[in-house]
Amino acid sequence: MKFKILGSILLIVSMLSCKNDKSNPETLKPEVVTSKDNFYKVSFNLIVSKDDNFHLYYTHDGSINFNEKESIWMPIKGGESVQTVTFVFPEAVIPTQIRVDFGFGKNELQSDVNLKSFKMSYRGKSMEAKDTDILSYFIPFEGYTLVTTGTSVLKRLKKDQESGPILYPKQKLSLRINEITSGGSQE
Repeated sequence: MKFKILGSILLIVSMLSCKNDKSNPETLKPEVVTSKDNFYKVSFNLIVSKDDNFHLYYTHDGSINFNEKESIWMPIKGGESVQTVTFVFPEAVIPTQIRVDFGFGKNELQSDVNLKSFKMSYRGKSMEAKDTDILSYFIPFEGYTLVTTGTSVLKRLKKDQESGPILYPKQKLSLRINEITSGGSQE
């Protein structure tokens, strides 16, 4: 009797602990790996001496009606050497216009922002502008930004203003975005 009970318990335990490891190809789902090349990216090589926060705004409709919902914040570590600041857009987001705020809040200690190069890339396509050519794609916002003549150095108009230098897009920027994203998804 004890053997029957013990045997029954062992049989039940062994049946419950066994897994059916037969893989059904219909239930297996491949792991989707999303390459960072599939994300739209905007990079600046620049020199900024003090820590700050940069803010990139974008739109999808071709307008320059920028809002907080469609923006990317980037904390910046100050230094005396050139650094690359890269804004990576959310998946499937392709901008039509871009605005960049180089600094946030009253930061009277912040120095100039010395732009060395600007690059946009998406799915293996890219464009790059260097030094003063960067300003052929952007227009400095007059209420907040001074540009040292013959350079790509951006300064705050007033040391105690609420934002750092701001660059608004020119039409040429929108055309280059279209060139880079042609053939890509406009979702």
